[in-house]
Amino acid sequence: MRLPLHPFSRRFNGVYMPIDRPSVYNVRRLDLGCLPILQQMHRNGMEINLPHFAALKKELEQGKEVEMAAVEALIGKRINPNSTQQVATLIYRTLGLKPEVGEIRLTESGGLSTDDENLQKVKHLHPVVGHLLKYRELDTLDSNFVTPLPASVSPDGRVRTVFKYTTASTGRLASGDRSTGKRNFQNLPTRGQMGKKIRDGFHAGTNYKVDGKPVKCVLVSNDLSQIEMVWTAEAAGDPNMRQIFISGEDMHDKTACAMFHLDYATQDKKDPVYRTTMRLPAKTMGFLVVYGGGASNLQSQVMAAGGPTWSLDECGRFIERWFQTYPGVREFMDEQVSRARIHGFVWDYAGRVRPIPQALSAIKKIRNEGDRAAGNMPIQGSAQATIKLAMAEVDLLCEAYREGGKICNPLLQIHDELITEVEEDIAGEFREMVRLIMVNAVELSVPVNASSDVAFTWGGLK
Repeated sequence: MRLPLHPFSRRFNGVYMPIDRPSVYNVRRLDLGCLPILQQMHRNGMEINLPHFAALKKELEQGKEVEMAAVEALIGKRINPNSTQQVATLIYRTLGLKPEVGEIRLTESGGLSTDDENLQKVKHLHPVVGHLLKYRELDTLDSNFVTPLPASVSPDGRVRTVFKYTTASTGRLASGDRSTGKRNFQNLPTRGQMGKKIRDGFHAGTNYKVDGKPVKCVLVSNDLSQIEMVWTAEAAGDPNMRQIFISGEDMHDKTACAMFHLDYATQDKKDPVYRTTMRLPAKTMGFLVVYGGGASNLQSQVMAAGGPTWSLDECGRFIERWFQTYPGVREFMDEQVSRARIHGFVWDYAGRVRPIPQALSAIKKIRNEGDRAAGNMPIQGSAQATIKLAMAEVDLLCEAYREGGKICNPLLQIHDELITEVEEDIAGEFREMVRLIMVNAVELSVPVNASSDVAFTWGGLK
Protein backbone atom coordinates (compact mmCIF):
# COMPACT_ATOMS: atom_id res chain seq x y z
CA MET A 1 0.00 0.00 0.00
CA ARG A 2 1.29 3.42 -0.94
CA LEU A 3 0.17 6.15 1.40
CA PRO A 4 0.69 9.87 0.71
CA LEU A 5 3.28 11.54 2.89
CA HIS A 6 1.66 14.93 2.40
CA PRO A 7 -1.82 16.25 1.59
CA PHE A 8 -3.17 15.73 -1.90
CA SER A 9 -3.31 18.60 -4.39
CA ARG A 10 -5.18 21.63 -3.06
CA ARG A 11 -6.58 22.04 -6.58
CA PHE A 12 -8.61 18.85 -6.41
CA ASN A 13 -10.73 18.44 -9.56
CA GLY A 14 -9.83 21.95 -10.68
CA VAL A 15 -11.22 23.72 -7.60
CA TYR A 16 -9.44 26.94 -6.68
CA MET A 17 -9.72 28.85 -3.38
CA PRO A 18 -9.83 31.65 -2.64
CA ILE A 19 -11.25 32.74 -6.00
CA ASP A 20 -13.58 35.56 -4.83
CA ARG A 21 -15.72 35.77 -7.95
CA PRO A 22 -18.86 33.99 -9.09
CA SER A 23 -17.99 30.66 -10.69
CA VAL A 24 -20.58 27.97 -11.38
CA TYR A 25 -17.82 25.71 -12.70
CA ASN A 26 -15.78 25.98 -9.52
CA VAL A 27 -18.75 25.23 -7.26
CA ARG A 28 -19.85 22.33 -9.45
CA ARG A 29 -16.43 20.71 -9.21
CA LEU A 30 -16.37 21.36 -5.46
CA ASP A 31 -19.70 19.64 -4.85
CA LEU A 32 -18.98 16.76 -7.23
CA GLY A 33 -15.70 16.14 -5.42
CA CYS A 34 -17.68 15.36 -2.23
CA LEU A 35 -19.97 12.78 -3.79
CA PRO A 36 -17.70 9.74 -3.32
CA ILE A 37 -17.16 10.30 0.41
CA LEU A 38 -20.84 11.13 0.95
CA GLN A 39 -21.75 7.87 -0.75
CA GLN A 40 -19.42 6.07 1.66
CA MET A 41 -21.02 7.81 4.64
CA HIS A 42 -24.53 6.90 3.48
CA ARG A 43 -23.50 3.27 3.08
CA ASN A 44 -21.52 2.89 6.31
CA GLY A 45 -23.74 4.32 9.04
CA MET A 46 -22.69 4.10 12.70
CA GLU A 47 -23.13 1.21 15.10
CA ILE A 48 -25.63 1.84 17.90
CA ASN A 49 -25.73 0.43 21.44
CA LEU A 50 -29.40 -0.45 21.95
CA PRO A 51 -29.18 -1.45 25.66
CA HIS A 52 -27.51 1.91 26.33
CA PHE A 53 -30.43 3.77 24.75
CA ALA A 54 -32.97 1.65 26.65
CA ALA A 55 -31.29 2.62 29.93
CA LEU A 56 -31.09 6.24 28.82
CA LYS A 57 -34.81 6.34 28.04
CA LYS A 58 -35.60 5.04 31.51
CA GLU A 59 -33.33 7.68 33.01
CA LEU A 60 -35.10 10.44 31.06
CA GLU A 61 -38.53 9.22 32.12
CA GLN A 62 -37.44 9.22 35.75
CA GLY A 63 -35.95 12.68 35.33
CA LYS A 64 -39.19 14.04 33.87
CA GLU A 65 -41.15 12.59 36.77
CA VAL A 66 -38.80 14.27 39.25
CA GLU A 67 -39.31 17.65 37.57
CA MET A 68 -43.10 17.31 37.51
CA ALA A 69 -43.11 16.28 41.18
CA ALA A 70 -41.14 19.44 41.97
CA VAL A 71 -43.65 21.56 40.02
CA GLU A 72 -46.55 19.97 41.92
CA ALA A 73 -44.82 20.59 45.25
CA LEU A 74 -44.39 24.27 44.39
CA ILE A 75 -47.89 25.06 43.06
CA GLY A 76 -49.98 22.38 44.76
CA LYS A 77 -51.26 20.70 41.59
CA ARG A 78 -50.14 19.01 38.39
CA ILE A 79 -50.26 20.71 35.02
CA ASN A 80 -49.49 19.52 31.51
CA PRO A 81 -46.04 21.01 30.81
CA ASN A 82 -46.64 20.63 27.06
CA SER A 83 -49.84 22.69 27.20
CA THR A 84 -49.08 26.27 26.15
CA GLN A 85 -52.34 27.50 27.68
CA GLN A 86 -51.80 25.84 31.07
CA VAL A 87 -48.19 27.03 31.31
CA ALA A 88 -49.11 30.59 30.27
CA THR A 89 -51.91 30.72 32.84
CA LEU A 90 -49.57 29.50 35.59
CA ILE A 91 -46.62 31.76 34.75
CA TYR A 92 -48.28 35.00 33.71
CA ARG A 93 -51.60 34.97 35.58
CA THR A 94 -51.39 32.75 38.67
CA LEU A 95 -47.78 33.68 39.52
CA GLY A 96 -47.87 37.06 37.74
CA LEU A 97 -44.28 36.85 36.55
CA LYS A 98 -42.99 39.69 34.38
CA PRO A 99 -39.47 39.96 32.94
CA GLU A 100 -37.19 42.59 34.38
CA VAL A 101 -35.44 42.85 31.01
CA GLY A 102 -37.20 42.74 27.66
CA GLU A 103 -40.78 41.79 26.91
CA ILE A 104 -42.69 38.57 26.41
CA ARG A 105 -43.62 38.07 22.77
CA LEU A 106 -47.18 37.37 21.71
CA THR A 107 -48.23 34.25 19.85
CA GLU A 108 -50.14 34.45 16.57
CA SER A 109 -53.38 34.04 18.52
CA GLY A 110 -52.51 36.99 20.75
CA GLY A 111 -51.48 35.08 23.89
CA LEU A 112 -48.23 35.46 25.78
CA SER A 113 -45.55 33.12 24.42
CA THR A 114 -44.25 30.29 26.61
CA ASP A 115 -41.37 29.19 24.41
CA ASP A 116 -38.01 28.58 26.05
CA GLU A 117 -36.59 31.95 25.06
CA ASN A 118 -39.38 33.82 26.86
CA LEU A 119 -39.42 31.56 29.91
CA GLN A 120 -35.69 32.20 30.31
CA LYS A 121 -36.55 35.87 30.90
CA VAL A 122 -38.55 35.01 34.04
CA LYS A 123 -36.63 31.91 35.16
CA HIS A 124 -34.90 33.71 38.02
CA LEU A 125 -38.21 35.01 39.43
CA HIS A 126 -39.66 31.66 40.51
CA PRO A 127 -38.17 28.14 40.80
CA VAL A 128 -41.12 26.51 39.02
CA VAL A 129 -39.95 27.98 35.72
CA GLY A 130 -36.62 26.20 35.98
CA HIS A 131 -38.35 22.87 36.59
CA LEU A 132 -40.62 23.39 33.58
CA LEU A 133 -37.65 24.21 31.36
CA LYS A 134 -35.75 21.17 32.62
CA TYR A 135 -38.77 18.95 31.93
CA ARG A 136 -38.97 20.30 28.38
CA GLU A 137 -35.28 19.70 27.86
CA LEU A 138 -35.56 16.06 28.95
CA ASP A 139 -38.75 15.55 26.94
CA THR A 140 -37.12 16.99 23.81
CA LEU A 141 -34.12 14.71 24.19
CA ASP A 142 -36.45 11.73 24.57
CA SER A 143 -38.79 12.50 21.67
CA ASN A 144 -36.15 13.79 19.22
CA PHE A 145 -33.26 11.43 19.91
CA VAL A 146 -33.51 8.68 22.52
CA THR A 147 -36.75 7.17 21.16
CA PRO A 148 -36.40 7.60 17.36
CA LEU A 149 -32.70 6.75 16.95
CA PRO A 150 -32.98 3.11 18.13
CA ALA A 151 -36.15 2.76 16.04
CA SER A 152 -34.09 3.57 12.94
CA VAL A 153 -31.56 0.77 13.39
CA SER A 154 -30.86 -1.46 10.39
CA PRO A 155 -30.55 -5.28 10.62
CA ASP A 156 -26.76 -4.92 10.79
CA GLY A 157 -27.03 -2.87 14.01
CA ARG A 158 -26.24 0.49 12.42
CA VAL A 159 -28.13 3.74 12.07
CA ARG A 160 -27.72 5.65 8.82
CA THR A 161 -28.32 9.16 7.62
CA VAL A 162 -28.21 10.95 4.29
CA PHE A 163 -26.43 14.21 3.48
CA LYS A 164 -27.88 16.79 1.12
CA TYR A 165 -25.91 19.70 -0.30
CA THR A 166 -28.72 21.37 -2.22
CA THR A 167 -30.67 22.47 0.87
CA ALA A 168 -28.69 25.38 2.32
CA SER A 169 -27.96 28.43 0.19
CA THR A 170 -24.47 28.65 1.71
CA GLY A 171 -23.51 25.17 0.48
CA ARG A 172 -23.69 23.68 3.95
CA LEU A 173 -24.52 19.99 4.08
CA ALA A 174 -27.83 19.01 5.68
CA SER A 175 -28.34 15.66 7.40
CA GLY A 176 -31.47 13.53 7.56
CA ASP A 177 -34.53 12.94 5.41
CA ARG A 178 -38.03 12.60 6.85
CA SER A 179 -39.36 10.87 3.73
CA THR A 180 -36.90 7.99 4.09
CA GLY A 181 -36.75 7.94 7.90
CA LYS A 182 -33.04 8.74 7.90
CA ARG A 183 -32.06 10.59 11.05
CA ASN A 184 -30.35 13.95 11.36
CA PHE A 185 -26.95 13.31 12.93
CA GLN A 186 -25.87 16.94 12.73
CA ASN A 187 -28.30 18.17 15.38
CA LEU A 188 -27.47 15.74 18.16
CA PRO A 189 -26.90 17.79 21.34
CA THR A 190 -23.28 18.61 22.06
CA ARG A 191 -23.65 20.37 25.40
CA GLY A 192 -24.37 18.95 28.82
CA GLN A 193 -24.01 15.52 30.33
CA MET A 194 -27.12 14.17 28.63
CA GLY A 195 -25.85 15.18 25.20
CA LYS A 196 -22.67 13.20 25.85
CA LYS A 197 -24.70 10.22 27.02
CA ILE A 198 -26.66 10.19 23.77
CA ARG A 199 -23.45 10.22 21.75
CA ASP A 200 -22.02 7.51 23.98
CA GLY A 201 -24.68 5.28 22.48
CA PHE A 202 -22.80 5.23 19.17
CA HIS A 203 -19.41 3.59 18.77
CA ALA A 204 -16.93 2.08 16.35
CA GLY A 205 -17.89 -1.20 14.71
CA THR A 206 -17.42 -4.35 16.79
CA ASN A 207 -18.04 -7.00 14.14
CA TYR A 208 -15.06 -6.54 11.84
CA LYS A 209 -12.79 -9.48 11.13
CA VAL A 210 -9.59 -9.88 9.12
CA ASP A 211 -8.48 -13.39 8.24
CA GLY A 212 -11.17 -14.66 10.58
CA LYS A 213 -9.83 -12.74 13.59
CA PRO A 214 -11.69 -9.86 15.29
CA VAL A 215 -10.26 -6.42 14.61
CA LYS A 216 -10.65 -3.58 17.08
CA CYS A 217 -11.72 -0.28 15.55
CA VAL A 218 -11.96 3.24 16.96
CA LEU A 219 -13.49 6.53 15.92
CA VAL A 220 -11.23 9.34 14.73
CA SER A 221 -12.48 12.93 14.84
CA ASN A 222 -10.84 15.77 12.93
CA ASP A 223 -12.22 19.27 13.35
CA LEU A 224 -11.34 22.57 11.69
CA SER A 225 -10.80 25.03 14.54
CA GLN A 226 -12.95 28.20 14.42
CA ILE A 227 -12.90 28.10 10.63
CA GLU A 228 -15.68 30.71 10.31
CA MET A 229 -13.71 33.18 12.42
CA VAL A 230 -10.54 32.36 10.48
CA TRP A 231 -12.35 33.20 7.25
CA THR A 232 -13.73 36.37 8.85
CA ALA A 233 -10.19 37.48 9.66
CA GLU A 234 -9.04 36.59 6.14
CA ALA A 235 -11.94 38.22 4.30
CA ALA A 236 -12.15 41.36 6.43
CA GLY A 237 -8.41 41.80 6.69
CA ASP A 238 -8.89 43.33 10.14
CA PRO A 239 -5.39 43.66 11.65
CA ASN A 240 -6.53 43.03 15.23
CA MET A 241 -8.35 39.81 14.38
CA ARG A 242 -5.61 38.63 12.04
CA GLN A 243 -2.97 39.09 14.72
CA ILE A 244 -4.93 36.90 17.16
CA PHE A 245 -4.82 33.93 14.80
CA ILE A 246 -1.25 34.57 13.68
CA SER A 247 -0.05 34.65 17.31
CA GLY A 248 -2.09 31.57 18.23
CA GLU A 249 -4.01 33.33 21.01
CA ASP A 250 -7.55 32.39 22.01
CA MET A 251 -10.00 34.43 19.94
CA HIS A 252 -12.74 34.60 22.56
CA ASP A 253 -10.45 35.38 25.51
CA LYS A 254 -8.64 38.02 23.52
CA THR A 255 -11.92 39.63 22.50
CA ALA A 256 -13.31 39.58 26.04
CA CYS A 257 -10.17 41.15 27.48
CA ALA A 258 -10.13 43.87 24.83
CA MET A 259 -13.81 44.75 25.29
CA PHE A 260 -13.74 44.76 29.09
CA HIS A 261 -10.29 46.41 29.34
CA LEU A 262 -8.57 43.46 30.99
CA ASP A 263 -4.94 42.39 30.74
CA TYR A 264 -4.91 39.28 28.56
CA ALA A 265 -1.58 38.10 29.95
CA THR A 266 -2.60 38.21 33.61
CA GLN A 267 -6.35 37.54 33.46
CA ASP A 268 -7.41 34.27 35.08
CA LYS A 269 -9.07 32.55 32.11
CA LYS A 270 -10.63 29.90 34.35
CA ASP A 271 -12.33 32.33 36.72
CA PRO A 272 -16.04 31.40 36.61
CA VAL A 273 -17.22 35.02 36.89
CA TYR A 274 -15.00 36.07 34.00
CA ARG A 275 -16.09 33.11 31.85
CA THR A 276 -19.79 33.74 32.47
CA THR A 277 -20.03 37.52 32.35
CA MET A 278 -17.28 38.39 29.85
CA ARG A 279 -15.99 35.47 27.80
CA LEU A 280 -19.44 34.00 27.16
CA PRO A 281 -20.88 37.21 25.61
CA ALA A 282 -17.71 37.71 23.58
CA LYS A 283 -17.83 34.14 22.25
CA THR A 284 -21.55 34.39 21.51
CA MET A 285 -21.02 37.65 19.66
CA GLY A 286 -18.34 36.08 17.48
CA PHE A 287 -20.76 33.43 16.24
CA LEU A 288 -23.58 35.96 15.85
CA VAL A 289 -21.43 37.97 13.47
CA VAL A 290 -20.92 34.88 11.33
CA TYR A 291 -24.60 33.97 11.36
CA GLY A 292 -26.10 37.44 11.15
CA GLY A 293 -27.66 37.83 14.60
CA GLY A 294 -28.65 41.04 16.35
CA ALA A 295 -29.24 42.41 19.85
CA SER A 296 -32.26 40.20 20.57
CA ASN A 297 -30.33 37.10 19.49
CA LEU A 298 -27.40 38.07 21.70
CA GLN A 299 -29.70 38.70 24.65
CA SER A 300 -31.55 35.38 24.38
CA GLN A 301 -28.48 33.24 23.75
CA VAL A 302 -26.43 34.75 26.56
CA MET A 303 -29.29 34.44 29.04
CA ALA A 304 -30.05 30.86 27.98
CA ALA A 305 -26.40 29.93 28.56
CA GLY A 306 -26.45 31.37 32.09
CA GLY A 307 -24.76 34.64 31.23
CA PRO A 308 -25.58 38.19 32.36
CA THR A 309 -29.12 39.58 32.10
CA TRP A 310 -28.70 42.48 29.68
CA SER A 311 -31.33 44.75 28.19
CA LEU A 312 -31.57 45.12 24.42
CA ASP A 313 -29.88 48.51 24.71
CA GLU A 314 -26.96 46.96 26.60
CA CYS A 315 -26.70 44.20 23.99
CA GLY A 316 -26.75 46.81 21.24
CA ARG A 317 -23.92 48.72 22.90
CA PHE A 318 -21.96 45.50 23.33
CA ILE A 319 -22.33 44.73 19.62
CA GLU A 320 -21.17 48.24 18.77
CA ARG A 321 -18.07 47.81 20.98
CA TRP A 322 -17.34 44.48 19.25
CA PHE A 323 -17.31 46.14 15.85
CA GLN A 324 -15.14 48.94 17.24
CA THR A 325 -12.68 46.27 18.37
CA TYR A 326 -12.68 44.75 14.87
CA PRO A 327 -13.59 47.64 12.52
CA GLY A 328 -12.48 45.74 9.43
CA VAL A 329 -15.32 43.26 9.90
CA ARG A 330 -17.95 45.98 9.66
CA GLU A 331 -16.30 47.38 6.53
CA PHE A 332 -16.33 43.92 4.96
CA MET A 333 -19.99 43.36 5.76
CA ASP A 334 -20.90 46.80 4.42
CA GLU A 335 -19.15 45.81 1.17
CA GLN A 336 -21.29 42.67 0.94
CA VAL A 337 -24.45 44.70 1.51
CA SER A 338 -23.41 47.02 -1.31
CA ARG A 339 -22.82 44.01 -3.57
CA ALA A 340 -26.26 42.66 -2.79
CA ARG A 341 -27.95 45.98 -3.52
CA ILE A 342 -26.05 46.45 -6.76
CA HIS A 343 -26.17 42.91 -8.14
CA GLY A 344 -28.98 41.29 -6.16
CA PHE A 345 -26.60 38.55 -5.01
CA VAL A 346 -23.32 37.89 -3.19
CA TRP A 347 -20.73 35.13 -3.49
CA ASP A 348 -18.25 33.29 -1.31
CA TYR A 349 -14.56 32.67 -1.96
CA ALA A 350 -15.27 29.43 -3.81
CA GLY A 351 -17.55 31.26 -6.25
CA ARG A 352 -20.89 30.05 -4.87
CA VAL A 353 -23.61 32.62 -5.53
CA ARG A 354 -26.51 33.35 -3.20
CA PRO A 355 -29.36 35.53 -4.51
CA ILE A 356 -30.39 38.23 -2.00
CA PRO A 357 -33.68 39.62 -3.37
CA GLN A 358 -34.54 40.98 0.11
CA ALA A 359 -31.75 43.55 -0.26
CA LEU A 360 -33.73 45.21 -3.05
CA SER A 361 -36.99 45.40 -1.10
CA ALA A 362 -38.65 48.74 -0.36
CA ILE A 363 -39.70 47.40 3.06
CA LYS A 364 -37.02 48.19 5.64
CA LYS A 365 -37.57 45.05 7.76
CA ILE A 366 -37.17 42.77 4.75
CA ARG A 367 -34.21 44.79 3.49
CA ASN A 368 -32.49 44.41 6.87
CA GLU A 369 -32.94 40.63 6.66
CA GLY A 370 -31.24 40.72 3.27
CA ASP A 371 -28.40 42.82 4.67
CA ARG A 372 -27.72 40.22 7.39
CA ALA A 373 -27.79 37.36 4.87
CA ALA A 374 -25.46 39.23 2.52
CA GLY A 375 -22.96 40.00 5.28
CA ASN A 376 -22.51 36.46 6.57
CA MET A 377 -22.98 34.29 3.46
CA PRO A 378 -19.40 34.68 2.13
CA ILE A 379 -18.02 33.55 5.51
CA GLN A 380 -20.33 30.56 5.93
CA GLY A 381 -19.94 29.50 2.32
CA SER A 382 -16.16 29.74 2.37
CA ALA A 383 -15.96 27.74 5.60
CA GLN A 384 -18.08 24.98 4.08
CA ALA A 385 -16.01 25.02 0.90
CA THR A 386 -12.91 24.46 3.02
CA ILE A 387 -14.28 21.34 4.69
CA LYS A 388 -15.56 20.05 1.33
CA LEU A 389 -12.11 20.37 -0.20
CA ALA A 390 -10.70 18.44 2.76
CA MET A 391 -13.42 15.78 2.43
CA ALA A 392 -12.50 15.08 -1.19
CA GLU A 393 -8.89 14.48 -0.23
CA VAL A 394 -9.76 12.44 2.87
CA ASP A 395 -11.82 10.15 0.64
CA LEU A 396 -8.71 9.40 -1.42
CA LEU A 397 -6.75 8.78 1.77
CA CYS A 398 -9.37 6.33 3.09
CA GLU A 399 -9.42 4.56 -0.25
CA ALA A 400 -5.64 4.14 -0.11
CA TYR A 401 -5.90 2.53 3.33
CA ARG A 402 -8.68 0.21 2.21
CA GLU A 403 -6.67 -0.88 -0.80
CA GLY A 404 -3.94 -1.82 1.67
CA GLY A 405 -6.35 -4.09 3.52
CA LYS A 406 -7.17 -1.73 6.37
CA ILE A 407 -10.61 -0.78 7.70
CA CYS A 408 -11.02 2.94 7.09
CA ASN A 409 -14.63 4.07 6.75
CA PRO A 410 -15.87 7.67 6.65
CA LEU A 411 -18.97 7.97 8.82
CA LEU A 412 -20.13 11.54 9.37
CA GLN A 413 -19.60 15.18 8.55
CA ILE A 414 -20.79 17.41 11.39
CA HIS A 415 -20.36 20.97 10.05
CA ASP A 416 -16.57 21.44 10.47
CA GLU A 417 -15.84 17.94 11.77
CA LEU A 418 -15.19 14.60 10.08
CA ILE A 419 -15.65 11.30 11.93
CA THR A 420 -14.02 8.17 10.55
CA GLU A 421 -13.98 4.54 11.71
CA VAL A 422 -10.51 3.01 11.45
CA GLU A 423 -8.49 0.10 12.76
CA GLU A 424 -6.88 0.96 16.08
CA ASP A 425 -3.33 0.35 14.86
CA ILE A 426 -3.54 3.07 12.17
CA ALA A 427 -5.53 5.62 14.19
CA GLY A 428 -2.51 7.70 15.20
CA GLU A 429 -1.05 8.15 11.73
CA PHE A 430 -4.48 8.54 10.14
CA ARG A 431 -5.57 11.38 12.43
CA GLU A 432 -2.35 13.26 11.74
CA MET A 433 -2.65 12.85 7.97
CA VAL A 434 -6.23 14.10 8.02
CA ARG A 435 -5.16 17.04 10.16
CA LEU A 436 -2.54 17.96 7.57
CA ILE A 437 -5.12 17.70 4.80
CA MET A 438 -7.45 20.03 6.69
CA VAL A 439 -4.93 22.74 7.54
CA ASN A 440 -3.65 22.75 3.95
CA ALA A 441 -7.04 22.58 2.22
CA VAL A 442 -6.80 26.30 1.37
CA GLU A 443 -3.98 28.82 1.33
CA LEU A 444 -4.82 31.83 3.47
CA SER A 445 -2.76 34.64 4.93
CA VAL A 446 -3.83 33.57 8.43
CA PRO A 447 -3.14 30.06 9.73
CA VAL A 448 -5.80 27.36 9.53
CA ASN A 449 -5.75 25.00 12.51
CA ALA A 450 -7.40 21.65 13.14
CA SER A 451 -7.78 19.41 16.15
CA SER A 452 -8.18 15.65 16.33
CA ASP A 453 -9.12 12.95 18.82
CA VAL A 454 -9.54 9.17 19.05
CA ALA A 455 -12.11 7.24 21.12
CA PHE A 456 -14.25 4.12 20.95
CA THR A 457 -17.56 5.97 21.48
CA TRP A 458 -18.78 9.12 19.79
CA GLY A 459 -19.33 10.71 23.18
CA GLY A 460 -15.69 10.05 24.08
CA LEU A 461 -14.47 12.34 21.29
CA LYS A 462 -13.55 15.87 22.30
